Amino acid sequence: MNQEPATNKKFQFSKGLMAACYALFFSVAHAANINDARTAYNRDDYSSAYSLASTLAKQANDPDARNMLAGLLFTGKGHTRDVNAALNLWTDLAQQNYAAAQATLGALYLDGQAIGAADYVKAKHYLELSAAHERSLIPE
Repeated sequence: MNQEPATNKKFQFSKGLMAACYALFFSVAHAANINDARTAYNRDDYSSAYSLASTLAKQANDPDARNMLAGLLFTGKGHTRDVNAALNLWTDLAQQNYAAAQATLGALYLDGQAIGAADYVKAKHYLELSAAHERSLIPE
């Protein structure tokens, strides 16, 4: 019997396994994170910031990325301005007890100009939720 084909298959399998391990290592080692998106934003590379934040928001459900994505959508930096999508993201984050989103919504509803009209009831609600986070950080 010829043993060469079996050895060759093992070698091919080992090469394939090694290639998969390298790919996994480099994809994890070079995976984008929120700091990459912030760095792109600080360089005024809003398109990259949007792309990174969007990917992190969808794939990792990262609340910081979702918050950044909402801000980019709200301002139209890196993507077409979409106030409703931004408000939906912030509202979802606020319902998940994300303080920054609560504060943002509170300020937007208090001012009203950027969203069409002030809503003092919603403003009070979100600002109180956000303030509760601050109070919880104060030692008694």
